Amino acid sequence: MDVLISRENHMKPATDVLYKAHQLQADRCGQPALSRGEFRARLPATYETDLTGLLVPRPGPTVQIKVLGEPKFQLGQVCITPNAAQALPASEVLAALARHATGDWGALDEHDQRENDRALLQGGRIVSVYTVSTGQKFWVITEANFTHTTVLLPEDY
Repeated sequence: MDVLISRENHMKPATDVLYKAHQLQADRCGQPALSRGEFRARLPATYETDLTGLLVPRPGPTVQIKVLGEPKFQLGQVCITPNAAQALPASEVLAALARHATGDWGALDEHDQRENDRALLQGGRIVSVYTVSTGQKFWVITEANFTHTTVLLPEDY
């Protein structure tokens, strides 16, 4: 899986965003982070919608996120805007991506949920809306051809 970050209307590889999250969690746990090479080597083998296995767990109680059901579609390349990467906790973004792929559209109204369900059958863009623990709302959008999924803040649209 390629993870991309949007900068000035073009996309650049940014596995470093996830690597920085890994380093931060490792530091908080007092554990050594994986080398960049080892991190990148493990990344493609990681299940597309669950990258949490790469992250070093925090000490103390942990919360395991269970994904109910099988993914309904492929996310393609996952992209995140710079604003979203800075404002949203990585673990909550990963959980939202897992929900999105299984058809849990978050805080969408019934009409938009039906549009997503229709898009799964007939083709079309799929949009989900989630809110992180800080109260920040964000969107996850998968393009109609399933080649890209973008995580963004409403003001990034």
